[in-house]
Amino acid sequence: MTAPVSNTNNTNTNNTTGTSNPASTSAAGNLGENDFLQLLVAQLKYQDPTQPTDPSTFIAQTAQFTQVQDLESLKNTVASLIQTDGMSTATALLGKTVQFKDSNGVSRIGTVTSAAAGTDGVHLGVGSYATDLTSVTQVSASASTKGPFTDSTSIAI
Repeated sequence: MTAPVSNTNNTNTNNTTGTSNPASTSAAGNLGENDFLQLLVAQLKYQDPTQPTDPSTFIAQTAQFTQVQDLESLKNTVASLIQTDGMSTATALLGKTVQFKDSNGVSRIGTVTSAAAGTDGVHLGVGSYATDLTSVTQVSASASTKGPFTDSTSIAI
C-alpha cells in the first residue's frame, strides 16, 4: 500500500502537495529544479514495492526535465543575443539621421545622440525624443554631411 506524500520533516514544504515553498518556484510561478527533484524522490520513496515504477518512465521523466532545463537556458541565451544585437545596431546609428514613429504614431526625424538597453528593449535618444529601436522606419547619413533622405544615402526599414 502506498503512503501519501506528506511533510515528514521540518523543511519549508507545503503539507498538502509536498512541494517546497513559493520562494523556490520560478518567477513565472512554475515548479523549479528543486521542486522536481523533491517530487521525484517522494515518488520513489512512496511507490508500491509490489508495483515499482517502470524504469523507462523514470528515464522519460528525467529526460523531460533535462529538456525543460535546456529550453530555459536556450531562451535566456537567445534573449541575451537579441539584446546584444539591438545594442550593436543602436550604436551603429549614433550620429545618423533617423525617421521614427513616436508614441502617438507621429513621424519624427532627428539625429541619434544616445543608445541605452532597457528591460523592454533598446532605446534611442533622438534630439529631444526617446524612442524604441523598433520604431525606426528610415536611416540616413547625418544631415550635416549629406542631405537628409536622399535616394543615395537613405535606407528604408
